[in-house]
Amino acid sequence: MDHYRTLGIGRGANQDEVARAFRERVRRTHPDIDPSPDATAQLLAVIEAGEVLRHPERRQRYDTWLASLDRPTPTVRLYRHASLASQVLTAILGHLARRAALANRAQQSGRVR
Repeated sequence: MDHYRTLGIGRGANQDEVARAFRERVRRTHPDIDPSPDATAQLLAVIEAGEVLRHPERRQRYDTWLASLDRPTPTVRLYRHASLASQVLTAILGHLARRAALANRAQQSGRVR
């Protein structure tokens, strides 16, 4: 769950914007105001997001964690390299097969001994 999305703010929001969005979302999602069956769950998500984003140290740890999700893992990098290697190998083999087919046709037509 993205705490920024929960509060409806961008990652660059300052502390005043975070506090304002938190108060607004708490009012809007409170079960006494919101009759929907998942109002309590929404309120708990807003409270959790507020607890993280309103405290600078917690927010810094959260932002670091989010940034780590944006970076590819070694497995993803390996897969990308393997995929590229597979594409290159397929291209090389296709080229060799076309050359062999051309040579075979030329030999059958008597142009090459």
